[in-house]
Amino acid sequence: MVTPQKNQVVFHLAQGEQIDFVSRLIEGVFPPYKKIIPREHTTRAVVDTRQLATAIARAGLFAVDLKKSVRVTFKPEESGTLFATLTVEADDADLGNNVSTLSAEISGPRQEVFFPFERLSEALVHIDTPQVAIEITTTGRPVVIKPVSDIEYTSLVQTMVSSQTTA
Repeated sequence: MVTPQKNQVVFHLAQGEQIDFVSRLIEGVFPPYKKIIPREHTTRAVVDTRQLATAIARAGLFAVDLKKSVRVTFKPEESGTLFATLTVEADDADLGNNVSTLSAEISGPRQEVFFPFERLSEALVHIDTPQVAIEITTTGRPVVIKPVSDIEYTSLVQTMVSSQTTA
């Protein structure tokens, strides 16, 4: 049912327990969120989505510091190497450390970025394509994560400053 003011909707559910669900339309203009999404990047990595999600989950077991951070290093191909690598790491003085190295297509300079483990995991949960792109401007700035496909989905994950450690 829509209320007479046309700014609320009420759903009555009477199966089992009676539940009333009310939603209200908020007045005003939604903030221009597209302005904060970086349009350019200095480093871009394309990596297997499931392998990255698994590496992040493993590192998360060791990300027990106050900030629960993981370090992701984007290392492009160099002369003498066969492929670029993306390394996911987390350290703990008591538990030890975890390092996962994945093959990736990386363009741009080498970057080392610290992410809050939970935010990075949440972003990857919603991407269901074989590959994911990670676009970085500089350390400490938000990173764009999106599927490598025609799907219009963008996740923005705030990074941490590089002086923070995972131990």
